[in-house]
Amino acid sequence: MEQEKRISVLMGVYNNEKTVEAAVRSIQAQTWPDWELICCDDGSTDRSYEILCALANGDERIRVIRNERNHGLGYTLNRCFKASHGEYIARMDADDESCPERFAKELAYLELGECEIVSTALEFFGDAGETGPYPSIAYPKAEDFVRGSPFAHAACMMRRECMERVGGYCEDVSRLRVEDVDLWFRLLAAGYRFHNLDEALYRYCLDLAAIRRQKMKYRMNAARVRREGCRMLQLPRSCRLWCLRPVLVGLIPPGLRYQLHMWRRRQKKNGC
Repeated sequence: MEQEKRISVLMGVYNNEKTVEAAVRSIQAQTWPDWELICCDDGSTDRSYEILCALANGDERIRVIRNERNHGLGYTLNRCFKASHGEYIARMDADDESCPERFAKELAYLELGECEIVSTALEFFGDAGETGPYPSIAYPKAEDFVRGSPFAHAACMMRRECMERVGGYCEDVSRLRVEDVDLWFRLLAAGYRFHNLDEALYRYCLDLAAIRRQKMKYRMNAARVRREGCRMLQLPRSCRLWCLRPVLVGLIPPGLRYQLHMWRRRQKKNGC
């Protein structure tokens, strides 16, 4: 288990008993075999931990650790990172699925040396069926991270040195549910480059339950992180108006917000 792997996959798990096996199986199905998967159960109250242990018993590339209580994603992913050995760090969520060629294609692009952090376009699935692919901005700039979410955290891969240089994820409560955005701003400030592959190599679960988890307190965190990112990167004052967007969107009822999400995804899938 101490043998160094090329890719370390970090997965936080919290009450994902219905989806975590499919998520892990999608990693096992990768065409690139040189990986390790570190799963940290963040105090689940369902059977997630037992399912993870059963999967690990059949595959020595999988390691399972556990938080005694729920700490949040930043703390959990930092535990995974500290336990990892890979030259490259990849993310994976416990309710999503990676396409078989994801690791091979992300790694191939990173090794070209044109960027340090890569992600992909997404396919969406959930209560209302499947939509997508959903393309992102090929080379997102700092302003794009203020305006929206141009870079999929769960689908990303980066060089290990990136995480080491910025000190990993922030664990403060003010970063709950926006640990990724905070990380992006700090990586941008450190001079690292981002790229989205245009091929959809990641299947992202978007359902009404996911929309309802986006509570107003987390949207306030999103606005705060974006405002601080503007200051950190000395962006134009005009960018700061976009910091209010997460809060304004949060005023829309969850059911209507979900319908709007799905309508937009279908429009993009149909080329409209």
